[in-house]
Formats: sequence, C-alpha cells, structure tokens
Amino acid sequence: MAPSLQKRVKSSVMDTEANTSVVTEPMNPLHEEATPGQRVSDLFGAQITYDLDISRDKEALADRRNHLDALRTEGGLDPQTVMVAADTSVPTDNQFQAIIACTLIYGDVGPSVSRQVAGKATSDDAELAAIAMAVGKALQRPDSDRILVFSDSTKAIK
Repeated sequence: MAPSLQKRVKSSVMDTEANTSVVTEPMNPLHEEATPGQRVSDLFGAQITYDLDISRDKEALADRRNHLDALRTEGGLDPQTVMVAADTSVPTDNQFQAIIACTLIYGDVGPSVSRQVAGKATSDDAELAAIAMAVGKALQRPDSDRILVFSDSTKAIK
C-alpha cells in the first residue's frame, strides 16, 4: 500500500502496523493455550453447557425471560455459584477504544462491577475479553464450584 494511502486508512490493523516498533511483548500465534486439546472447552467440555436459545415470538420471549429469571434465582440461592454478566461498548468511530465490563454476584454479596479499556477491537473480540475478565474474577472467589455466565454475544460465548 502506498504511504500516502496508509495515512488516510483508519483501522485497528493499520494502527497496529504503525506501532509495531513499540510493542514489548512477543506475539505467539501458536501459543499452548490455543492448541487444540489445551483449550478450556477441550479440557472441561463435559462441564460446560450452553443455553443459547434465541426466541423469535413474544410468547417464546416471555418463556425465555422466565427461564433466565429462574436461573438467576437458583444461582442467587446457591452460595457456591458465582453469576457473571459481561458486556462491551465498541464505538463506531475508529479513533476511540472499546470498553469492557463485567458484574459479579455471589451468595449475598453483589453486585461487584469491573470495567476497563480494551483498546481498539471488534465487537466480538471485545465481548470475548469481557467474558474472560468476568470468568477470571469469578475464579478468584473462594469456595465456588459453579459459574453462570450471561452475555448477549453468542459468537464470543462459544
């Protein structure tokens, strides 16, 4: 790409390319955690369940809402369950950064809210970062043996 065109193109890829000389951490595209067989879904697949029903009509939506309310009530009654909700805000203007946030509720404690800047990211990448932050914080809770994750991103949750 011509240098004059590079200056006019605004994207995360171009920003990364322009700042590679100041990156201090090496990027390993073949990291051990990304290797098939070493991913969380590979190691704990039998312990992970997905509830990704997307309701289309009003009656199904009401049933879905009741189901989610029941999950929340059940999780709130169990002191060993940590419930987390993750979400992001990704601006449409490329000059701004994405924000990720999560909320934790466990036992009679909650909600505990955390948020941080995620940098320039796509919506799915930011959602994945928010879920990772939420699960990481949930794992720090002592005596918890179940984590319920709520997200509005079906791509990131899988």
